[in-house]
Amino acid sequence: MQLSASEWQCLRWLQQHASHNHEALAVPLPLPQLSTVRRDRLWQQLKAKGLVDFDVVVTRFGLSATGRMLLQLDRSVLPVTPDEKWVLRSCRDRSIHPDQIAYKVPHDQRQALIAGLAEQGLLRITRQQIGKIWLTPAGAAVLRYDCAP
Repeated sequence: MQLSASEWQCLRWLQQHASHNHEALAVPLPLPQLSTVRRDRLWQQLKAKGLVDFDVVVTRFGLSATGRMLLQLDRSVLPVTPDEKWVLRSCRDRSIHPDQIAYKVPHDQRQALIAGLAEQGLLRITRQQIGKIWLTPAGAAVLRYDCAP
C-alpha cells in the first residue's frame, strides 16, 4: 500500500498514543505544522484506505426550512420526541453549538439527537470536526508488517 510520509506519520502517531486496549483518542494532533483542514484531509484519506476510523462531531447547526415549518404546526401532534423538540426549539432563532441546547436534554445524547434530526432533514449541520479516532485492524496490520523498525 502506497502511503505518503504525512500519512505514515499520522499512523505512527496514532499507534504511539493509543492505549493497548485500542481505545479511541479524542484529539487528532499529529503534524502541528499543518493546518487543521489539511490534517483532517489526511485523516479522511486514511479512513478511505481503511486504516483508521473516526467519529464526526457536530460543532454548529441550525434549523432547516422543514424544521421551521414543523415547529409552526400544532405542538401536540409533533412527530418528534420531547428531547428532539427541545433541540429544535433551541436553534429556532439562530445557528447554535451543541452546548447551547436546552439544559433539559442530556449532554451524552445531544450528538445522536442532532444527527437523527439532520438525517430527517429538520436540522442543517453547518460545522463539524473529527472527534475520536482509532486504528482499524487493517491499519494495525500495515504498521506491524509494512513499517520498518
